[in-house]
Amino acid sequence: MNKYIITSIVSLFCVMGAFAQRQVASPFTRFGYGELFEPSMVFAQMGGIGNSVRSTNHMNFMNPAHHSAISKETFLFEFGAGYSGRQIRKGSLSSTSHKVDIEYFAMAFPIIPQRWGMALGLLPFSSVSYDFMNYDNSVGARYDYNGDGGFNQLKWGNAVTLFKNLSLGVNASYVFGNSTYNSMVSFPELTQSLIDKNTGKLYDEETYDRTLKITRYNMTGFYFDFGAQYVWKFRENESLIFGATYQHKSSLKYDETNLLTSFNRSYDVEDDYTDTPQDTITETLRENVSTDLPQRISFGVGYEAKKIKAGIDFGWQQWKNVSVFENDYSYLQNKKFLKIGFEHMNTNATSYFKRLPCRVGFHAAEMPVFYTIDGSDYKPIDFGLTLGTEFFLRQTANSFNVSFDIGRRGEVPFSNTLYEKYCIVKVKVNLKERWFFKQKID
Repeated sequence: MNKYIITSIVSLFCVMGAFAQRQVASPFTRFGYGELFEPSMVFAQMGGIGNSVRSTNHMNFMNPAHHSAISKETFLFEFGAGYSGRQIRKGSLSSTSHKVDIEYFAMAFPIIPQRWGMALGLLPFSSVSYDFMNYDNSVGARYDYNGDGGFNQLKWGNAVTLFKNLSLGVNASYVFGNSTYNSMVSFPELTQSLIDKNTGKLYDEETYDRTLKITRYNMTGFYFDFGAQYVWKFRENESLIFGATYQHKSSLKYDETNLLTSFNRSYDVEDDYTDTPQDTITETLRENVSTDLPQRISFGVGYEAKKIKAGIDFGWQQWKNVSVFENDYSYLQNKKFLKIGFEHMNTNATSYFKRLPCRVGFHAAEMPVFYTIDGSDYKPIDFGLTLGTEFFLRQTANSFNVSFDIGRRGEVPFSNTLYEKYCIVKVKVNLKERWFFKQKID
């Protein structure tokens, strides 16, 4: 047991640095805290459901009441990585990005089998990564916007089964990390014709006067979410599972650094540029300022039989009137979401491939923002299809999962508005060991 504890703790701190680089490259990450991570773990293959599913072999931080489902004498260790390919489009313009990153690291084990379960995990909280520009031809100005960074969370979950079929749980999460937002305005100051000394050709040297604002947030703090699950076994091999989660509105602390500076940029014949600093206009620092996390409520109903699992989750997140870094985010709106998942698995099949589970799902959500383009307001949505399976390693209880999430988000219909197409591939490794079990030799 000691070697697993030591290995897990060392691995935990080794991957913390890698998590800080997790990015998704999407203009929608400019809003709020960026793109929020949904900790549905292996159930991401089933549309990301998590309220109304229970498994003795997998972890689920979506509903903390699930932690009590881990079977006795069991230590679960999971980690995941992912690839995301995204194409951003607006009219005839498009941009494509590809990212590979570590996603999460977690472990779970029972304290009192079938009564009290515990889980610990390091997961992303949100990610910020965008880069776009805009022109104002009336004044000859160019505006550049970009941001990067994100926040991570260390989760500690506990769940107890109070009665035969009712489980209650809580996740305590510590959020930490930083994100940087840059905005720059450029005005053409001078264009002059020069002769290239190497080729003798005439070229135009362009000079721009630029003002750059850099805002950096360093956030830390705790928040809690609660969950409940009730299992109704109405037949010998059939059950209905009812689940609910609640995350109350809470506040985190952050430090804010602002830097406003001006400089002059000159381009040469090879399109290389040179920046000449002009002046640092202002620099400010604020410490221990409060920012809000929204209230979230969700419900789910699941069905389990010998070969089938199915579930549906729905809920909302109250982003309206939430203060994010004390900015005027009047464009934040409440988020509603729906998730549907299905699994078929025949453990009695004689063929290895016929025993593999088939998992599919669907998810749809109103994004918690609205934005204005060319004088029109847009309310984007996010929807996608998921599918995946789990490959079991022979003669062990270990496995690895592969899932695909293909979808779009933006304003419907996707005509000349800003929208995004994405394909997300996730690989999750599930290691299962037996603790406190002594083998008997006759």
